[in-house]
Amino acid sequence: MAAVAGVLAANEAMVRDYLAGKEKLFGALMGQCMAALKGKGNPQVVSEVLRRQLEARRGG
Repeated sequence: MAAVAGVLAANEAMVRDYLAGKEKLFGALMGQCMAALKGKGNPQVVSEVLRRQLEARRGG
């Protein structure tokens, strides 16, 4: 999902902190994704894609 990739690219510091253990930042990243999709994304799907992309960056 391009919107999720765009949010991750635009928020590198937040992604780095999330991957360092600040799990609560997932909500902020999710909010950024929903804003990028103008609220039209299915939250369950966006959440799943976001988790997958974050785990890929973690190397898992």
